[in-house]
Amino acid sequence: MSTISPQVKAGYSVGHVLNDLCATMWFSYLLVYFHQILKLDAAMAGYLLLIGQLTDGLATPFVGIESDRVGLLGRLYGRRKSWHLFGTVCVVLSFIFIFTPVPKFIPEVTPDWVALVYYTPFIVIFQIGWASTQVSHLSVIPNLTPIERERTQLNSFRYGGTVLSSIAVYGIAFAFLQSSDSTSLGWEDRHIFNRLAIIVICVGSAFSFLFHFFVPEETELGPLGSIANVNYEDEDIEENQADHRIENEGTPLLTENNEESIKKWTEWFQLSNFYLTGLIYMSSRLIVNMSQVYMPFYLTDSLGAPKTMIAIVPLIVFISGFFMSLSIPILNKYINNNAIYLIGTVLCISGFIWARDLAMPIGSLDPSRKYEIIGIAIMNGIGCAAILISSLSFTAFLIGGNTSTSAFVYGAMSLTDKIANGIAVVIIQNEDPCACDCEDCGKFFREVLTIGVSAICAFASIAVVAHYFLYVRQPRQQTGYERIDD
Repeated sequence: MSTISPQVKAGYSVGHVLNDLCATMWFSYLLVYFHQILKLDAAMAGYLLLIGQLTDGLATPFVGIESDRVGLLGRLYGRRKSWHLFGTVCVVLSFIFIFTPVPKFIPEVTPDWVALVYYTPFIVIFQIGWASTQVSHLSVIPNLTPIERERTQLNSFRYGGTVLSSIAVYGIAFAFLQSSDSTSLGWEDRHIFNRLAIIVICVGSAFSFLFHFFVPEETELGPLGSIANVNYEDEDIEENQADHRIENEGTPLLTENNEESIKKWTEWFQLSNFYLTGLIYMSSRLIVNMSQVYMPFYLTDSLGAPKTMIAIVPLIVFISGFFMSLSIPILNKYINNNAIYLIGTVLCISGFIWARDLAMPIGSLDPSRKYEIIGIAIMNGIGCAAILISSLSFTAFLIGGNTSTSAFVYGAMSLTDKIANGIAVVIIQNEDPCACDCEDCGKFFREVLTIGVSAICAFASIAVVAHYFLYVRQPRQQTGYERIDD
């Protein structure tokens, strides 16, 4: 018997939809919008993205620490949900302006610094809100259930919401791009991204309301009134633990280390698994985000594909990822998260090898091979889904029963992710060989997507193997709570 009601599962699964919708536009279309629509310098576009990533990275641990300590609405509302509400408001008030041209802006005439000054405040507000929503949503999981299988299931549902959100964005983007007269991106397409941002905010806000309505959280005054409550009867938990041991003996149980051994957030820095899990999480996000950011450039510059492909291919990627997210709970009954992660990296690397071969020579895709893009997208979608869900499960495993400091852990994980992604994009954008869509650009983005991301996959695989032998296979290290100085 599940300890979480269907209403709570449904409410939790849509609680990150606003963030997911915005993140899809942010990572897939921000550089495209700044570089190909507004015609900003490649490096300037990278710096604007870096500002957002650094803001998010710095805000995330702060939100983690503060949401573990206090709620923004005092005793009237749950700690996590009050921060989630704050983040939602910030995102709603700022995101649309990021995809709205500067007033009286003229591409290649208006100085780039004008765009920098105009967009920076909106990007900062958006990323503070995004961080608040992300951390508070993730940190609710340990409070909803102490059972690893159910935590993995919630992570899977959460990723399912991410995938469906991305599918919606790409589907709408395709419809808008298809209705455009030209086959290449330009200033005339600016209204497409603005309308898309407005739709994202309206839809995402509605789902955020459902999260606050269905998902309960304890307050100092007692449980919030909700139509769906979490049942924590001891016998139900014991029954789930027994079932899980039978189904998956190879997976460490969070229920075995359910006692809270971490009292202060500073104690996490004494745990070796904290650093290894952070490294895995950072690498996982680099794989997923770099694939998402540079896939449009690979399609338009390396393959010479029409602009509608920047919506079609990511759409296939996320549909594949959605079906994989539904399969993760089933796979998790037979193999552990480390094995699922490694399967994901193998699929991603194989897809990138295929993608590199397809982009030779640059800008002249053989019509007889154009449908191979679908196969590459499917492999990337399945692989990235396996990688991302498993990395979130590693974090939940690390936390165990330490729910009072869980938001800090998720915040720290996200800090490494945001800073690494921002720095990676700036380095890549500064290495962009030219401002035009020439053959050198096509070669450059081909190597970034295929060789660059494949190298990160290989590195992450090594870290996951180390995680298995250090914290999963060895019984004495099963909890992952060994101090560095032990």
